Amino acid sequence: MKLPSIAVAAALWSGAAAATAAQTAPVTLCVSPREAEAIVTLVAPDLVRLTATMCAPSLPATAYLRRPADQLAARYAMNGDGAWPVARAALRKLLPPDAAQMVENDFARPLVGSLLAPLIVKDLKPQDCGSIDRLLTLIDPLPARNTVGLVVTVAELAQRKQQTKGGFVICEPGGGKP
Repeated sequence: MKLPSIAVAAALWSGAAAATAAQTAPVTLCVSPREAEAIVTLVAPDLVRLTATMCAPSLPATAYLRRPADQLAARYAMNGDGAWPVARAALRKLLPPDAAQMVENDFARPLVGSLLAPLIVKDLKPQDCGSIDRLLTLIDPLPARNTVGLVVTVAELAQRKQQTKGGFVICEPGGGKP
């Protein structure tokens, strides 16, 4: 990860791009900031746990990520029920039509994080862990909703710096095209 300060946001994009790779034409799909926040809210608990597991061996014993990750993950999980309807609508847009039917069932909700988190952290390197640990330490005092909003806003800024082709991006304010 080249920009550790946006590691979570960049990782989300790579995971979502992998989820949409099955589409036949290279189409850029657009989700609203609210939909992106709902997806981040659903993925965050699994992402925190998996990142902590992967980073623990390369961090000192006093590191934030060496603490029980379940406490931080639980803060994000509390908002999952409210985020699910919006995230489901976003996933319907991102998935091919035949796969979109899978998210109609509420049993799909816990699978979203468990399927996307490994895709998101697949390129995580031990040298990234110190920066991620610092980032999580800095955002720890923020309410989960603010942290999710921060991640999505940073992702919006990052996508403006690069021309996104394929995958999904966050729509311009007002619902316009990316």
